[in-house]
Amino acid sequence: MNIVNILGINISIVNKEDVFGKVNEFLDSNKQHYIVTPNPEIILTSLKDEEYFYVLNKADLAIPDGIGLKFAAWNFLVNITRTTGADLTGWIIKLAEERKLKVGIVNFQGGLSNGDNIKNILRKKYPNLQLEIDDIDRDKRAEDCKNIIKLKPQILFVTLGAPYQEKFIFHNLSKFYSVRLAIGIGGSFDFLTGRIKRAPQIMRFFGVEWLWRIFQEPRGKKIWRLKRIFNAVIIFPIKFIIWRYFKKFL
Repeated sequence: MNIVNILGINISIVNKEDVFGKVNEFLDSNKQHYIVTPNPEIILTSLKDEEYFYVLNKADLAIPDGIGLKFAAWNFLVNITRTTGADLTGWIIKLAEERKLKVGIVNFQGGLSNGDNIKNILRKKYPNLQLEIDDIDRDKRAEDCKNIIKLKPQILFVTLGAPYQEKFIFHNLSKFYSVRLAIGIGGSFDFLTGRIKRAPQIMRFFGVEWLWRIFQEPRGKKIWRLKRIFNAVIIFPIKFIIWRYFKKFL
């Protein structure tokens, strides 16, 4: 599979059809696989975290999620297709129901959506879906996911947020021996449960969901959101330009 390297992180050059094909390929194999969805903020975090940098580059598929990566790839004359975590999550769950595959969700208990809420909504929308959810803290391990282990799922979603979810998958995937595909999806289920409203389609098309999210955040979290946006739209481009065009002079 072709890749483009952005600030040291390998990004898969895939369109949506490629992603769907790889997901089915992973689910049909006898090996375990994990997918990451890098965005500018995730890449910046990895530059300060050697373990996280390694975990991202060991993934079987790195699907770009963030307009900043698309702009960065253009500097290599490469066009990459963005696939948001929310869109990918919805498609995989639908696929799981169609293929009668079991789904486990490792859910961050400090997040906006609790396990019962997610389970109830998923079962209403996908009545034939087999799933179990464990709400855990970020310092827990596979052994604390008793419901999921008992279910023996083929698909594992982890909502602990970056970088915790990717590290959790890397260190614990082998303990979920039935899982063929694992993916960290952050707060994607918050859209499904209605805790956060998705940006209008036109804003998603132009990659400015972040502007919509500013207005969606509670007042107390707006500063935190603005800091993340500053990193993604200001710090990331600066670091990328220096790395791409001036690193040989440093």
